[in-house]
Amino acid sequence: MKLTNTTFGVKTVACIAFGLLIAQSSQVLANNCSMQQIDKYLDRGFSHQQVVTMCASSSESIQEQIQVEVQKQVQEQVQVQVEEKVEQQVSQQVRQQIQQASDLPVSGSHDQLYFATVLKGTPVNLEEDSLSYETRECAVYGEIDITEMRDKACLPTRITIYFNDLKVISAQKGIPLLRKQQLIVKGTIKREYLDTSYLDKYKMIEVKKQLSLSMSSFNIPVKSGINPNDVVARLNRFIN
Repeated sequence: MKLTNTTFGVKTVACIAFGLLIAQSSQVLANNCSMQQIDKYLDRGFSHQQVVTMCASSSESIQEQIQVEVQKQVQEQVQVQVEEKVEQQVSQQVRQQIQQASDLPVSGSHDQLYFATVLKGTPVNLEEDSLSYETRECAVYGEIDITEMRDKACLPTRITIYFNDLKVISAQKGIPLLRKQQLIVKGTIKREYLDTSYLDKYKMIEVKKQLSLSMSSFNIPVKSGINPNDVVARLNRFIN
């Protein structure tokens, strides 16, 4: 996909300011960096721990790490631009699908089609007392490494949201780069693990910690470009 805006300049450099701690060891820093160099790296947006790592390395290694960080941040910005472009291209089609589903007479099959269109999950099953869908969820755990990554334990799950005591707490439309879609509800929500066969016991410990089987509140995943308040209006047919 061709991008029309590739001016990442200042934003790319600013994004390099993520990282780990500068902490200790002025003696280590002094091995390869003067205080003036340290201030320069910090002013350019490098994190404290990135400066520690670079100053503990040779000057050739410092340059290599700078190039790696810049390349990584450029790639992340390109990915964001690609995702935004894709969202723009599909949002009109999705909105048309939503409008078509909304214009249909109210019935169970039409409501199920509506929720299947707006939710990030498939298949969707609508019952008189509940709405359920299947998805893939991940538990993120462990220490952040030098690549800013953490370990993940992912598995397919089924989420079931019961209508009898359901209440909408918050509904906000997503804003690119600022916030994600939000449709937080409170009530009786259940989670099922559909396949745990490929997760070892350590990953399962993290899954059970973070992805509980019973929840009192939940952020229903609404597709980008869809107004969560429209989804609330359809939900209200079942919870009011």
